[in-house]
Order: sequence, then structure tokens, then C-alpha cells
Amino acid sequence: MHSTMTRMLFPGALALLLAGCATPPPPADTARHGPDGDSGYFLSWRQKGELIGTGLIRDGRGNQYDIWIVPGYVVPAHRMAKYIGHTGDDFAEYFGSRKYHDLADDSGDCFDWAYHDCLVKFVYKGVPQAWGDDLHHAGERTDKRVFGWWFAYPWAVLEGTVDTVVRVPLGLTGAALGTASGAVVVPAFHAVDSTVKGAAEFGVGAIAGPVVACAWNTVIAPPMALVGQKPAPSRVDGYWVTMQTPPEQARHALPQATAEDIAALTRWGRALLHESQALDARRQQASQERQDLLRTAEAQYQTNLATLATAEQARISAAATAPALRDQLRELSQRGFDRERTAAAFGDVEKRLRSEGVPSPEIWRIRGLLTRHPPATMTNLPPVVVRDKTDPLQQSLHVIEHVPDHAPTGN
Repeated sequence: MHSTMTRMLFPGALALLLAGCATPPPPADTARHGPDGDSGYFLSWRQKGELIGTGLIRDGRGNQYDIWIVPGYVVPAHRMAKYIGHTGDDFAEYFGSRKYHDLADDSGDCFDWAYHDCLVKFVYKGVPQAWGDDLHHAGERTDKRVFGWWFAYPWAVLEGTVDTVVRVPLGLTGAALGTASGAVVVPAFHAVDSTVKGAAEFGVGAIAGPVVACAWNTVIAPPMALVGQKPAPSRVDGYWVTMQTPPEQARHALPQATAEDIAALTRWGRALLHESQALDARRQQASQERQDLLRTAEAQYQTNLATLATAEQARISAAATAPALRDQLRELSQRGFDRERTAAAFGDVEKRLRSEGVPSPEIWRIRGLLTRHPPATMTNLPPVVVRDKTDPLQQSLHVIEHVPDHAPTGN
């Protein structure tokens, strides 16, 4: 077994060694001391230990190099400790109060939906409210003696009966589902969720992940430590190898600017200016396009205002056809409440609005709206829309269709 492993690792180590030997020789000024201040090509014993233990290498200047594919043994150990802690936290939830508070809250929401929303609001209160609305409308028709008023109450009984027949089964079904969820589904979920999380974090995070990382480190780190070349800032790609330089050491390591540095910076600055000036025409074009866009946006804004004004006029015209306002507007128009007379009467209107608790901004807005839309301008009211004929079956279907619109919703 040992000889077989040796035969398997030897070609890889030899290939790595030959690759290192094929690397171009360092410059003359680094041949003796190295680019990082360390002499030699191969890693020192300290650096070999750092690579195998942590996957990090420090050079003589304090620069630290992170080798991406070498995890070391320290990082998997920390990962194992972290996920073991997470596993303990997951199972500790069974001994804390938070889990049972959450269970109580979630079950309480289900029970609240089942009993408060479904039974109380939708059935217990919803059925009397539906009957009350139907009978109230029948009473209004009877009081006004509208044509066929004597049939208003039988019609209301028909609507209330259909609403009740649909509403009660829906409410009872919702109550049963909410009760089952609060009593069985939610407790079952909270009984296993911490176990599932803890087992997953222990199996994957605390065992499988660190074991795989350590096994990989055992395979890859020793040969790389054996034949690897000393790292240097010039051999950092920012992906496979990244460098971390302590700020204080980085400042001390910077040499003083020379005359050649200043000349090079000057040439670079003039080149930047030249390249930037080449785009001045496009900047002017961009500025002109911005002005064009602003003008287009302003025109679109004015168009939107006109559209909103049209929509407002349509809503006001529709509101003027409501039975509660239509007759009053006709009477006010006959009494001469045009723009001038409406403006003259606004002082008394303002007093009434303030007595009703309307805030000042809304009062001034009402004044502007009354000025633009006095009753005298609302005389051309559209005709009342005649609804389609109905019968007991059609009305029953209409009632059933609108019952779900008032169905209870969960919190």
C-alpha cells in the first residue's frame, strides 16, 4: 500500500518540481535576497509549516499570502467548532422559551383565523350583517314606496337565505382547517425543525466539510510546501494567490518618490488630460441630450396633468349622478348657485367644515374644487344606467358570487 501511494504521488511531485525549475530565473537584484527580502528559491521551514497548517505564507517584510486551494488545518478546525456551536444552538432551542413562544404564536394565529375570522366575523357576525343589509335596503324601498315595494321584504329574505346557505359551510370549513393547523400541523413542524437544522449543520458543516478539507489539505499541502517557490508581490494574481499587507508595514515599505517618479506621474497626468479632452464633444452632446430629455419630460408632465384633469372631471361627473347628490345638485343649480354665488356662500361652508373637524388644508382644497365645479355646471347629468333584468335565480347567483369577496383572510 505504501509503495503504491509512493508511485501515485511521485509523478505529481516530480511534475511540480520540474514546473518550478522551468520558471524563469528571478532578476539579478533578487537572485541573492529574493523579491521579498528572503534568500533562496524554496520555502523556509517556517513557511512550509505555515502553508501546511494555515494555507498562509508570510515573507520577510510581513506580507501574508493566501493560497486559495490550500485550506490548511486551522480553518477546517475553526469551521468544525463553529458548526458544532450552531448544532448545539439548534438543539438548545428545545430547552429555551423562544421555540415555544413561536409555536404558541403560530398556533394562536391559526386558532385566531379559525375562530375569530371564520366563525365570529364571517359566520356569527357576517350572517346577521348580511341579513341586516338586505332588510335595510328593503326598508328604504318600502319607506319610499318605490314601485313594487310590497315585494321588497320577500326579496330581501331570498338574498339573506342564499347568503347564509353559502356563508355558513365556508366559515365552518375554514374553522376546521384553522383548528387542525393550530393543533397538529404547527406543533409537528416546530417539533422537528430544530432537529433537522441541527442534524444538517452537524453532518455537513461540522463533519463532512472539515473532513474533506483536511483530507484535501493532506494531499495538496505537503508537495506544494516541498517544491513551491517563495511568494512575492510580483507573483500575485488576486485570485489563486492574494496578498494581505499590514497597513503600517506597507507605509514603511514605500520608498520616497524620485525625480523619475515625478516625471512619470507628470507624463501620465498629461496623457489623462489628452484622453479626457478627446471626449469633450461627446460631453457637450450628452448635456444637450439632457436638456432635450428635460423638455420632453416637462411636456409629458403637462400631458399627464391634462389626463388627470380629464379623469378628475369624469369622476366628479360620475359622483354627481349618485342618488344622494343628484337631486341636491339640481336644486342648488335651480337656486342659482353658480361660481359667484358659491364663492359668496363659502364662508358659511367653511364654518360648517371646521365644526365637523375638517383640517384647514382640506378646507382650502374644497374651496378650489367648489370654485371650479359649482352646482350650476353639473346640470348636464348623465342618464341613470338601467341594470339588466333579474329573477330569483339570477339574484341568487349574484349573491353567491359576491360572498367570497367578504371571506375572512389570515393575519
